Amino acid sequence: MLKLITIGHLGNDATIKEWSGHTYAAFSVANTESYTDGQGVKHETTEWISCLKRVKDGSSALVPLLKKGTKVYVEGQLSKKMFEKAGQMTCGLNCNVSHLELLSPKQADSQAQQGPLKAEPIPTTTEPLPSASEGEDLPF
Repeated sequence: MLKLITIGHLGNDATIKEWSGHTYAAFSVANTESYTDGQGVKHETTEWISCLKRVKDGSSALVPLLKKGTKVYVEGQLSKKMFEKAGQMTCGLNCNVSHLELLSPKQADSQAQQGPLKAEPIPTTTEPLPSASEGEDLPF
């Protein structure tokens, strides 16, 4: 098993997906790294990670908080996928999320006037998500 731990920003609002009787929040996280080379030129690379977080009764309040631009801490099981993009094969990263925390929720205009939002860790389950090897097809 490969474990992923990353801090990044959501690339889209989370959406609800259902597979085999289970409900998931689907979203993508951008992890950007930058550095300046010896000539003073800044370089930046961004890795996109497609994420699925199993949503249970008590954690359904999580989805409205997962908005584009929100900074999050994500832990989970890492997998990769191969796909064709612009005629070339490329590799993508997937994560079955086991732990998720909001670090800086995106503020709505009306909330910005009321002051910053306080982020609290979102309760998560340590129950592993089904994987494709267990016979369940998770379409990333």
